[in-house]
Amino acid sequence: MLNRICWDVFVFLFFFAPSLWATDMSALYDDETLGYWQPVYQEDILWNFENVILPRLSMQEKLVLRDVTFAFPLRGSDRSIFEFYAEPARYKVTLPILSIRFFADISLAQAWLVENGYSISTAYQYVGFLKYHAHNMQGPIPRPLDALKIPADARDNPGVDDLYTKSLTTAILFLLCHELGHVYYQHPAYDRITAEAARQNEVEADRFAVDIMCRIGTIPLGGGFWFSTLVRWQYNQWDCGSKEAWQDYLKRATHPLTAFRIKSLAALLEERAAAFARSQANHQLGVALVSSMARDLHGVAVILEDPGIQRLLQAEGQSTQLNMLVPRYTDTYVAQSEDFAVSHGNGILMGRYAGKFDVLSGSSGVDITTILERNDRVVTGVYTYATSKGEIKGLLTDNVLTFTWAEGGASGKGRFVMDDSQKSFSGTWGYMNSSDNGGTWYGKKE
Repeated sequence: MLNRICWDVFVFLFFFAPSLWATDMSALYDDETLGYWQPVYQEDILWNFENVILPRLSMQEKLVLRDVTFAFPLRGSDRSIFEFYAEPARYKVTLPILSIRFFADISLAQAWLVENGYSISTAYQYVGFLKYHAHNMQGPIPRPLDALKIPADARDNPGVDDLYTKSLTTAILFLLCHELGHVYYQHPAYDRITAEAARQNEVEADRFAVDIMCRIGTIPLGGGFWFSTLVRWQYNQWDCGSKEAWQDYLKRATHPLTAFRIKSLAALLEERAAAFARSQANHQLGVALVSSMARDLHGVAVILEDPGIQRLLQAEGQSTQLNMLVPRYTDTYVAQSEDFAVSHGNGILMGRYAGKFDVLSGSSGVDITTILERNDRVVTGVYTYATSKGEIKGLLTDNVLTFTWAEGGASGKGRFVMDDSQKSFSGTWGYMNSSDNGGTWYGKKE
């Protein structure tokens, strides 16, 4: 249940409509579950609007927004887990219970993972799993708390409950401010204006929300988690299949999460850092917290600008299996012993190699572990990086291994060359029929 407002932590988030991904998520929660939460969320959200947001509005803002209404359907028109929206001409804001419940569950998962010292990468990975697998799953779609192995008594831990409650409550407040911004400025329907104009309207609604939250006096912490989650759900250029299709999508899309928008938010926070900090007991610490939030957003913008990293997100989502979502202490997926057999011999291309690979030109190296098994000239193996896992099959000729790799729905070729000591290799990898259009790959025997 949403508690009345707590000011210590603020999750800076955005929900968009239409949905960023076409997957119908109606079945994630049944009608009985959503029906139970509907009056709970409606009561608390309306209370927060009347008692927290409304008193901070100017007379002009109150005048414009005096007739605003709120709708709480079980599911939105797009049946998405990211679907809150405004209809400015009707002075109406719609908040589907499906979207609220999903965010509540993923927030509780994050709070439990953080409080217990686990990596939150599994929460991101779960969203990618839904994006690429939910539409063709046989049987029920796993809910966040079940998929991420969060215990039923997670909220019995005071630290977990505190972080979860504050994050969810303040997130909903910012959502209301963002959508109210659309109503206040009477932004036209997106099918009546250009995509560029629509994106500018989103920035304007963001500024309205930040301004109201600044009046409330809450520092916008936690945005990195939300945006990193959203990145794994939204459509990216690798989902389009070609650069032309991607550019066509951008011309038509009104709500893609773009580097321009994230940079605008980061700049806005930096601009208002001192104003946010005035409400804090320690002004200097307040400024530092807001600046940290802005840096996190710049980090998200880097992801959005790097096609190589976006390709990794696609590969990660496509290759994720449910058994990979168990809590872990590091960001690296640790393959279990039953996944493959490994020889620890001293032969060429046998055993475990630690190294890095590059993702397209200009991208930084990504840590990768490559485990190889050789039978005469035939080499097979497994590689793991971040939260993804793939397979290698190749043929060794002298000190050169030519191979194919497969990971989820993606595949390609590669070439390793062993050094004179035969304890390390360097080479290249590529997509589809190329062995070098992806980047470099090297490893050293452990």
